[in-house]
Amino acid sequence: LVLAAVHKTGYDQIKISTNSPKQIDLIIQKVHRELVNLDVSQTKKDEITLSRTTEHSPEQFASTINKSFHSTELVFNNGLRLLNNQTEDNYSLVFSSEIYNNRLTNFCERLISKYTNITEGAHFLYIIIWNLESICDNIRDMAKTMQSAGVKPNKMIVSEYESILKEYKEWSKNFHRM
Repeated sequence: LVLAAVHKTGYDQIKISTNSPKQIDLIIQKVHRELVNLDVSQTKKDEITLSRTTEHSPEQFASTINKSFHSTELVFNNGLRLLNNQTEDNYSLVFSSEIYNNRLTNFCERLISKYTNITEGAHFLYIIIWNLESICDNIRDMAKTMQSAGVKPNKMIVSEYESILKEYKEWSKNFHRM
């Protein structure tokens, strides 16, 4: 959590003191799984340095927020697929698409933090982006619970989920009209 928060603030280089090679491995996994435009630039026995991999600019924001909305819909659709058919492939789709959504929403939040004048109402957009990530986290958690408990959803749950997905699509469409 701390690493993602520091990344979102816009730092171009982050040095982290570590206690073990296992900590370094966990940090590398988190960077590759969740953080866009950040990679390992140096490792030492008790320290890892992460650096920005490419230049980024405020112009990337519009396309990245659009991708964030689309990735949220992708997670929703994969969640619906899972509710209708609990296969390992469908669980995997939910988990991998949720990671993709995390990467995009984290990068949007980073751009807003780094370029505070990126767009009018940037702080409001930060909250929207944070909610896109939260929606996907809830779908991931639903999938984890279903997987660990062997839960099979009933038709009412599937129907409610479909109506929430429909509302999300309408909300997303209205957001893009603004």
